[in-house]
Order: sequence, then C-alpha cells, then structure tokens
Amino acid sequence: MPAHTNNTSTPHLAERPNRQKKNILVLYQGTSLPLRNTTETHLYCWKRYSQHQTIYFNTRFPLPEWLLRFLRVDAIVGDTLFADHWENEFLENFPKRYPYLTRLGCLKLILPQDEFYNMKVLNTFIGAFGITHLLTVSLPHDWPTLYPDVDPTRVHIETKLTGYLDDGVVSRVNALAKEMTNKATEPSRPIDIGYKVWKSEYWLGEHAMHKVWLAERVDPLARERQLTSDLETFSQYALYGDDWFRYLLSCRATIGVESGASLLDWEGNIRKVVTAYVQANPQASFQTVRDACFPGLDYNIRLFCVSPRHLECALTRTCQILLEGEYNGMLTPWVHYIPVQRDYSNLEAAIDFFLNQPEAVATIVENAYQDLVATERYHYKTFVRHVETSILEATRLDPASPPKDHWQSPAWFQRILIQYFEYREHYTNWLWAFYQQYRNTTHKPLRLWRKLVYQLAKAPLGIL
Repeated sequence: MPAHTNNTSTPHLAERPNRQKKNILVLYQGTSLPLRNTTETHLYCWKRYSQHQTIYFNTRFPLPEWLLRFLRVDAIVGDTLFADHWENEFLENFPKRYPYLTRLGCLKLILPQDEFYNMKVLNTFIGAFGITHLLTVSLPHDWPTLYPDVDPTRVHIETKLTGYLDDGVVSRVNALAKEMTNKATEPSRPIDIGYKVWKSEYWLGEHAMHKVWLAERVDPLARERQLTSDLETFSQYALYGDDWFRYLLSCRATIGVESGASLLDWEGNIRKVVTAYVQANPQASFQTVRDACFPGLDYNIRLFCVSPRHLECALTRTCQILLEGEYNGMLTPWVHYIPVQRDYSNLEAAIDFFLNQPEAVATIVENAYQDLVATERYHYKTFVRHVETSILEATRLDPASPPKDHWQSPAWFQRILIQYFEYREHYTNWLWAFYQQYRNTTHKPLRLWRKLVYQLAKAPLGIL
C-alpha cells in the first residue's frame, strides 16, 4: 500500500506500543441505503477486520450528546461517508452539534475522498474538530495545495487508496467465475473490450475527460478490427454488485485511466460557473468551456490515483489497456497493463498487441492478479492492520484528563451501551432503507407505513 507520509513528528502525540483493546467510534452519513458494494466494504472494513471494538454511528440519525458521554472512546474514525465536503453545512455544524466529541483528546482519523472540490470547508473542519491523522488519497506533491490550513506538525498525513479488496468479495467473484465457466455454452468472455463509466464533468479538468476521450478513440478501432466492444460513457449504464463483476468476467479486456481530477475547485465556485455556461451552451467542447470558465487553472493539482476498478479488473483477470500514469506505483506498463500514451499516438499499436499477442496478454493478466490480488497487499484486512499497528497501537496522546463532562461508567454498562449502538445501527438503517424504497408509493397503506417508518428512523434514540 502507499507509504507516503509526512515526516514531521506530531508533537502532541507520543509513540509507544499500546496493545490494550480500544473502542473505535466510526462516524458516517448513510443517506442512500442500501449502500453500493464499494462503499459498504470501505465503511465496514473496521468491523470485519479490526482487532478492536468498533462502534458505528450513522450521523444521519442524531443522538442526544449526553449518551455519548457514557461511552469510552479511544479513537474516532471519520469514514469517507462522514467526510462529505460537497456541501458546507454538515462539516461546519458537526463540531457545534457534538461539542463533547470535539473536546475529546483521543486519536481522530479522517478519510476524505473527492479532494478536488470545496476543500476549504474540509480544511476548516480538520482544525475545528482536532483531527490528528489525515488519510488522504492525494500524493505529497499536492498536500500544500489541498491542505494549506492543516498544520503538518500537528496532523499526521499519509496516502491511502480510494478502496481495497474485501475477502468476501474475492470469494464471491471466484465463485461467480466458476459458475459462469460451468454454465457457458459459448465463449466465457464474449466481449473483447468492455467499458462502462460515468461521463466526466468539465469542471473536473482535462485529466477526467480522458475517461471519455479514450472510449471515443477505441470504439472505431475495435470496430475496424471486428472486435466485440461494449463502450458506454453515460451514467444510465452503470452496473452494481454482482452484475458488475459478471460484466467484468464477460470481458477479455477493458480500458481506463487513473481516477481523479486535474482541477481544484477550492470553494465550489468553478463548478457553478461551468454548470451555468454549459446550460447556456450545451454544445460547447471541453476546450471552449475551459478557456471561458477556468483559463490557466487546469492542472493546478495532479490528483491521480488507482481506483477500486483497477483492483477489480485484476481480480476478474480482465486485461487492462490503460493511459500511462503512476497508478500509485502499483501498476507497471507491460507488466500489469498495456500502456497507451497520453497523446494516443500508440493506441492502434496497443489494440493490435492485445489482439495479436495472446500469450503476452495472458502473462500481463496473471501478473496483475498475482501482484495485486494474491499477495493480499491491497486487501482491506491489510489496510486495517496497517492503521492499527502504525497509528492506533503505536500512538497515544500525552496523559490528559478526559473532558469534565465525561461520565465514568462500569464495564458492564459499557458493554450494554455498545450493544445498544449495534442494535441502533441495524434498526435505523433498515427503517431508512425501507423508507427510501417506498418513498414514491401511491398505495395508501404503504404511504401511512412509510410516514411511521420515517418518524421511527428520525427519533433521537432510534426508538419511539
């Protein structure tokens, strides 16, 4: 996994092994339930692989703060779903809404993503909430630009991936592959080159546009060579869960680029300007929009990184034809993928290599599987263990008294409280998922039940 860290020690922390089992409070906002597979595995990796006690708090359903004062909290983890900086209100108000958690002098980790947008509010929150460890998907060369208000002498910064492989997903994909092979009456991978991606917005910068441009250039080349291609760049073609893995298992190859963006929109103003311009000029090209809306600003960051899709393709043994890049130092051209130069000058040669060199392609596919999947280096259990050994167990705060309003409680009460949080997690999430499923129903009994479910889910304690 990426080993980039800031080398400056954190002065208010003292390093020493600490093997006592800790209570880890995981904060998140579950507003769209059930969660997508990649989101679910990221959120619950602590529950599945941590050797410590994990307590989940869906901040979408508020708790009275006095209840948290009974809970012994050794570390707080703000999941990607918690570090939502697309809107200002949540992160701005959270330290005020839960001042007890803000005052706690425990380890506080945050795992943000989408660090190309509205970063001002995230910088402010890191200081206001007292974050001690920032696990970012960006690389060190972008840290001064993305986090100018974060003091590196007080906040430890290191790079993580946007996602990892879950053991359960690996087992499920292997079972799907076996099932599809056994049932196949035709070639088990009928699609030569497949690709499904969300259409990139112009305000993400040129790098994100390569996701679309690559597909537009590959499609005619594949047709000329009579390859079976399925290249879609619109959101309505998105696949989720096992359907996505079945699709990858049906493809001999896929195309792609590094995830990320090349334009930092510090306060969200560029997005507003671009959206208004495109609405008024729907046929405008990216170059026209860039010159009109953010001239000279593109590539003010180079937030490029490996995405879960690259790992998933390695898992399904789908050959990757990728635009050249760093890929967090994990993928090497001609070893793990077939490279395409950023000006597309060798695109035809790359397609022909895939078509005419089956043995070399098979070696590339196997290399990717062995190095990215079989080693388990990029599995969630490895990531969680890394965080535990290098941060949770190796770092402690200097001796300090807990906040004066912390209420000491015996061990038996702590166990009851933890069980309550587990019950509340399942109860409120089930209710909210039900509410979302039937939010637009016109059936009167279901509408009445939906209203009751909404009130149950929103109740302060998750109960009436």
